[in-house]
Amino acid sequence: MTDLVNTTLSVRLALTLLNSLWEGAAIALLARTLALAFRRSTAAVRYQIYFTALVCIALAAVVTFACLAPTPSASARPEATSIPVSSSNTRSCFKT
Repeated sequence: MTDLVNTTLSVRLALTLLNSLWEGAAIALLARTLALAFRRSTAAVRYQIYFTALVCIALAAVVTFACLAPTPSASARPEATSIPVSSSNTRSCFKT
C-alpha cells in the first residue's frame, strides 16, 4: 500500500485533481460571463458556450497531467544534486 502512495503516478494524479479544481472554476467563470454577455442570443448559442467550457475543463486536466510528467533531463544530471555546499560559502552569499 505504501508503494502505491509514494509513486510518481499517484502524486501526478493528486496534483492534477487539485489543479483541476481551480482550472475548472476559472473556465466556468469565463463561460458564465460569456453566457451573460450572450443572454439575448438563442439557447443554442449558450449551449455551445457551456459545452465548449466542459470540453476545455476535460482537456485542461489532460494537459495538466502531461505537464506534470518528470523531465528526463533532470534525472540524467546526477552531478547537479551532488555538489557539496560548505557553510562558509553559504554565509558569504547572504552578507550585505
